[in-house]
Amino acid sequence: MNKSDKKLIQAFENLTENKKLYDGIAKLQNDIAMYSDGKNKMIAITAPNNHLHSVLLAKSLATFFQNQDEKVLLLNMNMDENLTEYDDLLDAKVVDLKNVSFEENSLTIHTLEKSNKSAEVVFSPLFKEYIEKANKTFDHIIIIVPPVNSHCDILAIRDYIDSSTVVAVKDETLLVDILKANDFIKENNIPFKGITLLK
Repeated sequence: MNKSDKKLIQAFENLTENKKLYDGIAKLQNDIAMYSDGKNKMIAITAPNNHLHSVLLAKSLATFFQNQDEKVLLLNMNMDENLTEYDDLLDAKVVDLKNVSFEENSLTIHTLEKSNKSAEVVFSPLFKEYIEKANKTFDHIIIIVPPVNSHCDILAIRDYIDSSTVVAVKDETLLVDILKANDFIKENNIPFKGITLLK
């Protein structure tokens, strides 16, 4: 974990613990307001390359909705064993797609079981049933999608999500990577709110 990642984690931990919408993270307040207009029930959050950025924004957004007395599902779609470094920040329960049940919590955090056959899982009828059941159960569903420049998992939920965003960090995320992610999302007709810039 590099120094920049540690600094970003600390900033978001302070944000979550203090239950504030904005604490030195540029633009986050506007982004949360953009997502809380009642029309964005299912939101996908991804990044060009760094999975940490998606995890932190998703967790903060889920906490915001929870504090508004909304019932929230935070789903980590990351099944790549090479992207596990930040998954412990979520404290998520591995979901059994063959026996789906949702607890009566204001915030439910699920993760898919690690697998080298992620495409078979996320494009399966079982995952489709899980998403459809979740859609009937929760006020908001926030889905952390593996980095879009190296994974195509977001295509599995394209027809379900109301919006998506690509998370970038100032002075860290390269412009060429942002443009590549932007092009992929637009070329595949994925509902898209735009780039979320964290400073």
